Amino acid sequence: MIHRGRSEPLLIGGFLFGAYAGCTYWFPKAFGFRLHEGLGKAAFWCWLVGFYVAFMPLYVVGLLGMVSLDWKWLFIYPDQKVATINTLTVPAGVPLQFQLTSASVMNAFFIPQLGSLIYTMYGMTTRLNLQADTPGTLQGLSGHFSGDGFSDMHFDVHVVPSEEFSKWAQDASHAEKSLDERSYEQIARPSMKNTPATYRLSDPDLFRSIATQKLPPAPAAPSGVIGAALPGVADAR
Repeated sequence: MIHRGRSEPLLIGGFLFGAYAGCTYWFPKAFGFRLHEGLGKAAFWCWLVGFYVAFMPLYVVGLLGMVSLDWKWLFIYPDQKVATINTLTVPAGVPLQFQLTSASVMNAFFIPQLGSLIYTMYGMTTRLNLQADTPGTLQGLSGHFSGDGFSDMHFDVHVVPSEEFSKWAQDASHAEKSLDERSYEQIARPSMKNTPATYRLSDPDLFRSIATQKLPPAPAAPSGVIGAALPGVADAR
């Protein structure tokens, strides 16, 4: 799994490092004296520590996987080795990048207070960038009819400070229930009114296996395009 491709830290870090190098190299040449070595070392460490303190929160989460199922949402945190059903916990003020797919019929992921409804489709992945700036609890839901349990496909979004998110992730990674390919097969079966659940993620590549169809579709999910089984119509898989 790749991380979010953000260029701001690279650009800002390069500018700051260039400015620091310019001051320590060209300033003495221009004015004919050398800066104190201790002062140079102190400036370097202040710059380095300050840079990481400012930008490391951008990389707290990594790339989040989301799978729409009948009739529930599966959230996968590969870097934290955590997975959840019908509950999403994210750090406040941190840009989030979701990679979404469906293991059943087409659906639509929507957190109204953050905007950007996006569809999920079997055998395909879509991307979504979100950011929640203020701690609190938001409501997420399905924005596309998908069958009998459609109305129950809602979930809480817990927006917490970064420190609290780190603690939550550490605790969740030691959850009693484990999610791997075998347990995923049980979760993927159609069910309604699913209560929120947290799992430790035993297989960090689980989302990739679902999205690339290495794992079979959920029971009762389409295995090809509509009409593929009709006489004279080729299977589009």
